[in-house]
Amino acid sequence: MKDQLEQRLKEHMSDQVNEATTLRYLLRNGFRKDLVVVFIDSNKSPLGIGYLTDEEGIRDRLERQHDILTLIQEKGSDQLKSTVPKPVVWEKSGAHWILFLSSLPGVPMNQFFNSPSNVNKILTRYLPKAMKWLIHLHKEFQQDNQSLQSLVNYSEAKDSLGEIGREARNITVPMVLQHGDFQPTNLLVNGQQISVVDWEYSAWPGLSLYDVFYLLVHIFRRSTMKQSRIRSLTKTTYRVDDNINLPQTNDFKGAFFEENRYSDIFKNTIQDYCFQLDIDPSCAKILFYLFLARYRGKDLMQVMIKDEADFIIK
Repeated sequence: MKDQLEQRLKEHMSDQVNEATTLRYLLRNGFRKDLVVVFIDSNKSPLGIGYLTDEEGIRDRLERQHDILTLIQEKGSDQLKSTVPKPVVWEKSGAHWILFLSSLPGVPMNQFFNSPSNVNKILTRYLPKAMKWLIHLHKEFQQDNQSLQSLVNYSEAKDSLGEIGREARNITVPMVLQHGDFQPTNLLVNGQQISVVDWEYSAWPGLSLYDVFYLLVHIFRRSTMKQSRIRSLTKTTYRVDDNINLPQTNDFKGAFFEENRYSDIFKNTIQDYCFQLDIDPSCAKILFYLFLARYRGKDLMQVMIKDEADFIIK
């Protein structure tokens, strides 16, 4: 597999690849069974990243990433196009599928969580940058309002929503280009610019506020995580995230229901997004539960509803 991917990528990158170019191989195990290769030039700067797999499920995610990034390159503004990877190769070679993307400059935002003193900087500097980028994306790729009742995940979750579900029957929200994994690991900080990678879980059209909730709960988890765990998660940009890294029930409660140092910032973040996308803030609660059902399942959603705690936005 390594030889096959190396040969195909060198063919497509012949103008940039030379004798000084090296390949860094990362075999992702567990739920991932694909080979990831990072091209490194003589200055140890990445030229691009390649993926190779023979598994159908992973092939579907790679194809989705290719298609969404191609859409952005074709329809997006120049400013937006410069902040996402450019697809270079998407092809089948024998029994394997190959995806190769251009690289982007920057440091993954998750690297800044390695010190408690950085938390305030993350909340006041990097979170606003990330939200500015996300709002830009969602304004450029937005469809007309759609009834929540017509959404698939609403149909699946409405019996669990009880009174909240009945109140939401007539709510309409805009559908947006959803990244689907909008968390610090996938946000690259380069001076004043934010770039975004890893589009395998993207959706078009997708649910408003999904990416916002996703980012905030991951920031909360990493900000409150023990430093030993953070250090183990920030040793490399590309690693397999296990269930320990996924937000747990207490993370959702802390980020969206409890009074703490994050409450006002997260509340203002959600309200500003709603204002920019012309969404009634009172819809945020039902959209949160739909996000929760899609991301972590209806069981956790039911647990949160039964707690009857006050949501961050009334």
